Amino acid sequence: MINLEEISHQKEYEKFILTLRRHWIILFGHFCMLFLEIALPLVLMLLWNPSIADLANHPIIGPAFLLLASSYSLLIILLFFHNFVDYYLDTWIVTNERLINIEQKGFFFRTIAELRYYRVQDVASEVKGILPTLFHYGDVTVQTAGTQPRFTMKQVPNAHDIARRIHILLEEDKKYHDEKKKEEGIT
Repeated sequence: MINLEEISHQKEYEKFILTLRRHWIILFGHFCMLFLEIALPLVLMLLWNPSIADLANHPIIGPAFLLLASSYSLLIILLFFHNFVDYYLDTWIVTNERLINIEQKGFFFRTIAELRYYRVQDVASEVKGILPTLFHYGDVTVQTAGTQPRFTMKQVPNAHDIARRIHILLEEDKKYHDEKKKEEGIT
């Protein structure tokens, strides 16, 4: 769990609302791919079956096959671990003041971006496809006029509800700043 106090520039009145990650079905899809990537070579070896024991004992083919199988296994594990790290460390934090996007891009590259509500122009949610519709996940896109025109939360659970909650937070933020301007006498 990410502690909001560790996020930079936190104001004393800023409150944590949501922490979002991709829907669990995305990780399940990665597990299914891992299973297929492991099972496919085994099934092909069983179908081919030109006396595997003889090939394994061959002085050249045996070590070459072992090297190839080991390299393939390491590659599969590395790709799965990369997908898991990307799934687990991609996080979106919603507070009453801003949206924070923590995105892992590879093993050793992470970006953190924030978007204050006064810069937001539009919030939209999109649920497209059979699986997203059945499992209730989708993308939430926040449109701004700044240098980063789009702020997208990808494959989050209950995308329509999250977009609605962000709309409510935007209205509350606008009302707060309008009242603050009236108190200060700024029109």
